Amino acid sequence: SALKLAGAGADFTKEAAICGVEPELIRQAVPHLEGSTVVTSSAVHRTASSSAAAEALIGSIGTRFSCFPMGANSRGAQLMKLGTDGSAVEILEQCISGNIKSLWLAGVDLFATGLPRDFVIRALESVEYLVVQDARRTETFYFASVALPMALPAESDGTYTNCEGRVQRFKQAIPALGDAKAGWKVFEELSIRVSPRAPRMQPHDVFDSIPAFKHLRYNDLEGDGVVVPR
Repeated sequence: SALKLAGAGADFTKEAAICGVEPELIRQAVPHLEGSTVVTSSAVHRTASSSAAAEALIGSIGTRFSCFPMGANSRGAQLMKLGTDGSAVEILEQCISGNIKSLWLAGVDLFATGLPRDFVIRALESVEYLVVQDARRTETFYFASVALPMALPAESDGTYTNCEGRVQRFKQAIPALGDAKAGWKVFEELSIRVSPRAPRMQPHDVFDSIPAFKHLRYNDLEGDGVVVPR
């Protein structure tokens, strides 16, 4: 919102303090951003305020925006269009307010995200039904209504996609312990119970069903893999 007011003599004191520069320097830079490309990371979407700032930047000066994911395989999740309707903070706030009744956490330990501990506990205690799917017994595990053991990458077959969009194969190196299942298999077994259909039996069946990867061949992803254009 401050960028929208740049031409009206906006006060950039707060932004300047965060960046460690003079406010006038930011004011002078704003006109030069028009038509440029802003490169940032997915951390910009961790809070509602930072997401709003990014949207203001795009909307006010018409700049191109390249947002690189930070987490493991986050780019793959983007290509599969696995998103949310809000930041992690907003989702947990909805849990506290009672608007979200059930929550499924897959490979996420909320106590390791950097969010305030008291805030995380309130959210986990407020949600009526909590599914924790993980390969580790994290602190979040102890709040679960049901815990689903998930296999580690070394215990699974599949693909991963790095931040540049390079899709590569990985192969099972060791057997999974106990009742642990690959993440895709857990979701597949749930999916066919919600909407009955022929199940996908192998990782390549899942891969072939993803529109973003339709031009790729699962067996061609050995070695350096293939880059999916941004």
